[in-house]
This record gives sequence, C-alpha cells and structure tokens, in this order.
Amino acid sequence: MHAKIMYNQNIRRFFQYHEQKVTKGDAELIYAVNYLRDKQDLTIDDKMYPFWQRASLNEQVRARILHIVLTFDPKDNLPYSRMGLIAQEYLEKMGWHNESFVVYQHNDTGQPHLHIGTPKIQSDGKRLVVTKQDYHRSKREVKLLEKKYTLRPSDSLDEMLRRMALQKIRFGQTPLWPAMNKILEEVVPRYHFTSLEDFNALLRLYNLKASRGKSNTATYKNGGLLYIPLAESGKEMGGWFKASMFRSQPTLKNLEKVFARSQTLREPHRLRQTVEIDYALERSISLETFRKILEEKENISTVLKRNTNGEPQAIWYVDHYKRTIFEGAALGPEYTAAAVAKRCISQKEYESQQQTKTQRHYPRIT
Repeated sequence: MHAKIMYNQNIRRFFQYHEQKVTKGDAELIYAVNYLRDKQDLTIDDKMYPFWQRASLNEQVRARILHIVLTFDPKDNLPYSRMGLIAQEYLEKMGWHNESFVVYQHNDTGQPHLHIGTPKIQSDGKRLVVTKQDYHRSKREVKLLEKKYTLRPSDSLDEMLRRMALQKIRFGQTPLWPAMNKILEEVVPRYHFTSLEDFNALLRLYNLKASRGKSNTATYKNGGLLYIPLAESGKEMGGWFKASMFRSQPTLKNLEKVFARSQTLREPHRLRQTVEIDYALERSISLETFRKILEEKENISTVLKRNTNGEPQAIWYVDHYKRTIFEGAALGPEYTAAAVAKRCISQKEYESQQQTKTQRHYPRIT
C-alpha cells in the first residue's frame, strides 16, 4: 500500500474528472461521508457544496482540496468495501476524518487505487497545513495498516523509484550497453505506445533512439532495429546496438505486439491528458512554461519536434503516472503542436507579464 498526499485547486475539475469516469464505468463512488444525503442521492453539485462552502471562508487559499491517493498491490486482491474501510481508517489515523470527504475507486488500470478528496480549508477559515511531520506520520500509519491487513507494499512505488533511478545517456561518460539495456528493460514492458514514433518520443527523454535504418539497407529490409545513443541536441552519436543484443529483445517484431495491445490499454487515460493540458492552458503562459508545468505538476513530459524554421511541428505527451504516450494529433486537433503554440504567448511576453506582476507587490497567496 502506498499513500500519496496532494492538493487540488479547482473543485469543479476534481469532481468532473471523477464523475466522468463513473459515467464511463471506469470508477465508482464508494463513500461520501458527512453529507446530509446518502451517496446514491447526491448530485455532483451536492458533492461539491461542502468544498465551495469552505472555499468561501477564505478566498486567498488556492489549494482547496486535500487529495490523497491510496494504491494497493494487485496481489492483495482486496474487495472495494475493504479498500474503502482502509481509506476511512487511514483518514482517522491522520485526523482528517471529521470533514466531509469522498472516496472514488478507479478500475481502469491494473493497479487498484482510491482517490480521497476532503476540504483543505477548515471550519474556522484557516487552511489545513500538512507538515513534514504529517508526511512521516502517513508513512508510519501506512506500515501499520499493511501489517494489520496483511498488505504488500505498493508496486507503483517500486516502479516510481525504478523510473527515478533511470539516467539519461551521456555519450562519452555513460557505459552505453548497460545504460541502454536498463532503459529498455524498464520502459518497454511498462509504457503504452502505438507506433515507433511514439516509442522514440519516450526514448528521447533518455537520449536514445530506435531506428530501422535507411530503406535500402539490409537492416530495414529484414525488419531489423537499431538502438542509437543521442546527444542532448538530438544528434545521433556512434555506438549503435542491434535490438537482438539486449536481454529484453526489443525487436521490431516484439514492439509491434506492444503497439497492438497499447491501442486499448492507453485509451482510458486519454481524458487525464486532455484535462491536464486544458487546465495548464487556462492561464496566459508561454510554451516553455506550459511544458514545465506539465512536467513538474502532473508528471507529464513533452517531446517537441520543430521544423527547419524552428516552429513547432509535432508534440508528444509522455504521462509517467499512467505510463501512456500520445502524439498531440491523436488527442485531438486542439492538442497538436501548432494548436498549443497558438494558445500560448511568447516567452518574452510571459517574462514581461511576470515582471509586471512582481512590481505590483501583490500579497502572496498560499
């Protein structure tokens, strides 16, 4: 079991995201606690009301929802009712159970998990401060719950740690084959991509490329695949290796099997990407800032391809949380590189905008 503590600013977006999943059959509201009606009788406005009421007590607080994700190991094979009871017990141990809260169970991934939402603003209008000690206490309580309910540590935490351990290839500094082998062993079985272009967008994050070679070569004609290290600029460096030389055998034939099954596996996560992109672009920001926000706030990396004039030509969104890769056009015309660039302002204009805000000496809002 793993507990991740987060915050959400937009109340409506939080509930719409989960309710859309409920409508599609990808989620279920298993608890709505400290409401005046039973959960089956609550409208979406009813569910949001306690959160809006608290937000009205202190409009300076931006983070309005305390959002906790509890993730369980699939091997625990827990019924939803047991997961819900564990969620309530976790909140009680943390002292966050006296407020209204909702618990959504998601069933669109192989990793059983719950999303808990409760107001971040207390009844006296003060914001609920989650301290460093609270994070440590959360870890302790999770371990106690694991012991009480005989739960395994969450695989998602292990995967996150493995991904964080992956290092970019530094040509001339990194031992090539071991580094390339580790990257391929980690990303090929865990990410959902539907083409070689999507796969290369993922590999580009680690300065690596998969290539079929030129069309007149034996490698291309025989359906072979080469893995080539890249410089930070994207330039191909020396020292390529055939796919068959790696332990995981990431050959074109094997990748095509991944392409086929990923068509279905990545589809449930389309909504998350479009919602996060739209939300990031609600503000007036530059393209560079947009990419930074997705990376730092939502764990979504972007890979941008430019034409000879330096204009955005294509963009890929690599979601490390859901392990999916979408090219912008696959998400819809409004998410292509050109469309997103039009929705952004220039970096110079953005910096001028930020400087103007600083000069006004607005009070900091937390």
